[in-house]
Amino acid sequence: MTTTPAPRHRHFAALFSCLLLLLPGLAQALTRPPLPELERARALVIDGRYQLAEQYLDALVINPGLSARQRANAYYYRGYSFGVRGHYRSAAVDYQRALQYDPAHQGSLLALAQAHARGLGLQQDEAQALDLALRAARSGHAPAKLFAGAALLRQTTPDQPANLNRARYWLEQAGKAGQNTAWALLATSYRARHTADPDPQQARQLYERAINLGDRIPALSGLAHMHLNGELPDADATQAIALFEEAATRGDPQAQTTLAAIHLAVAGVPDMMDEAQTDKITPLLHDAPETLFRRAAELCTEAANAGHVPAKVQCAFVYSEGPDDLADPDLSHAFLERAARAGHLGSQLRLADLALGRAPNGEPDAIREAVNWYRAAARQGELRAQNNLAWVLATTTDASLRNPEEALAAALAAVQANPSPGYLDTLAAAYAAAGDFEQAQQVQRRALGKLSEDDELREEFQMRLSQYEQGRPWRE
Repeated sequence: MTTTPAPRHRHFAALFSCLLLLLPGLAQALTRPPLPELERARALVIDGRYQLAEQYLDALVINPGLSARQRANAYYYRGYSFGVRGHYRSAAVDYQRALQYDPAHQGSLLALAQAHARGLGLQQDEAQALDLALRAARSGHAPAKLFAGAALLRQTTPDQPANLNRARYWLEQAGKAGQNTAWALLATSYRARHTADPDPQQARQLYERAINLGDRIPALSGLAHMHLNGELPDADATQAIALFEEAATRGDPQAQTTLAAIHLAVAGVPDMMDEAQTDKITPLLHDAPETLFRRAAELCTEAANAGHVPAKVQCAFVYSEGPDDLADPDLSHAFLERAARAGHLGSQLRLADLALGRAPNGEPDAIREAVNWYRAAARQGELRAQNNLAWVLATTTDASLRNPEEALAAALAAVQANPSPGYLDTLAAAYAAAGDFEQAQQVQRRALGKLSEDDELREEFQMRLSQYEQGRPWRE
């Protein structure tokens, strides 16, 4: 059936009626002074009433009565509100809009620098982050000076000293501008981790300056590490523990994690600290191993609950390997998952391996869980994860999980980085899963050629080659 359009005058009449409904609100928006509304929105953001603030700001960003500077502020406040609520892409868009109206808007420059540095709403790009922060820092923005100095310091090692003086310059400028955290970072720049010419006395003086200015936590931990590592002429393990304890009591998750490691090392757990440090500390802690484990559990739990990823890994170990009254496999697994979700590569691999180990027991979701964790680790470029992901996706008997294309991409990435016999074996399986048996045979023969004559893997590799020669993929 053909529809007949309404006469054009009806469309105009309907449009005019809609505009009449909007006129009172539009007139009010045009005549109301915008600045008090902007201040009200700002106060709501500061007060944490973000959704109500956004209602004000939605109207303000299109209010023609605002100056360019005011409009930039409105976009910045709304972007901040979006960011706090986890809407990172919307936040980044608003910060960029703020810069369109005020290219020197300091808050937006720093906010975009932080977004690029962390990959929140924008592609992670440390160079772009530093460039934006420096633009704000050069215009006098104190937090941007701190950000720029810290970013430059992260790029500085004894082998790569090019940015050391720039890092120190901006950290000193930040400290003079009232960013007291800068003094502890500046102290770190005089230690061996950042310079081939360390100055322990200068580092100590700067840490003590930070403490005197009230920024105690990072400075306490820094001084504690200097005592523990023997960096000071009067290094004292007792003083190191006292400083760590004070920082931990003040809620420093890094100090809590270090103290937990100290307790575990003295309890006899290997690889928690280096042997020389353990020898210094052991005579100072006289508790039984069970007591040391329990103290470590208290410390790592508090740090983990504050979001510290290494503490989550530490807690997973403590609740798995601790004494009987402390052991809790479910809690250990929960901490491991928390670390993995935070991007900890070792935890992702561990969870994938554990899930794959459950698969032969008939748990239907175990392989899917293993695939998800291997995939997460593979995205970080971890070769074993790429290889294992490819193997599972190519060889699983579960057709709903099998993915030859993804398996082939992951296997190729692993082989390109390391053409080992095992990785070639996986690549051959991926080609076979994709139906390319000629390539599968060629790659499998390459894998066999890398094995010695008495290698126990030869028989297994030969079995798979026979399968491919018969035009059959490998399944397990």
